Amino acid sequence: MSTPTPAPGWYPDPEQHGVQRYWDGSAWTQSTQPIPGAIPTPPPAPAVPSYAPAAPVYAGPAYGSAPQVGFVEAIKLGFKKYATFEGRATRAEYWWWYLFTTLLIGPIYVLALIVVAATASTTSSLDSGSSTTTTSGAGSGAALLLFGLVVLVGLVIIIPSISVMVRRLHDTGKSGWWYWISLIPFGGLVLLIFMLMESTPGPNSFGPPSRGAADLS
Repeated sequence: MSTPTPAPGWYPDPEQHGVQRYWDGSAWTQSTQPIPGAIPTPPPAPAVPSYAPAAPVYAGPAYGSAPQVGFVEAIKLGFKKYATFEGRATRAEYWWWYLFTTLLIGPIYVLALIVVAATASTTSSLDSGSSTTTTSGAGSGAALLLFGLVVLVGLVIIIPSISVMVRRLHDTGKSGWWYWISLIPFGGLVLLIFMLMESTPGPNSFGPPSRGAADLS
């Protein structure tokens, strides 16, 4: 028994879901249309890898970390910012400058004290008036010269020394007016603690962190 041929009309497309195709009674035509009320098949989801790529790791310095400077850079920054009381100075910048001033004035001052002590000893041991006058006069002149040199060097570096201390206070988030606390008893100890404090991370009310040696360019 042969299968009866379907009558012409619209039938579900055997190749596409949710679509109907017109059958002319003997063959499928090219005429198609959606099946009313049919839910179209969603497109296949893109393939998802079984693993997610690792996020890039930031290998740079921590935010707000202060660039360090060396001994020579700190001296150059001290003289370049001779009377700059704005901005910030790192802990390394301040202490390298402090070491420089100590090495600059300390030996001259100690030598002056030695000359004064030697002059006093010579004066007390000599009996001759003329010899005493000549020796002690030369020693006193040398001592005065050395003390004068200490004063001269001190006048040259006192302004940059104060300015770098003010910038160091700014670096810890404190006003430069804290410098005057050194005039009261034990105020110098408070300033020492401030100078030993770490830098404030990132910008603060006194500006961005010091750029260190980059400020020399």
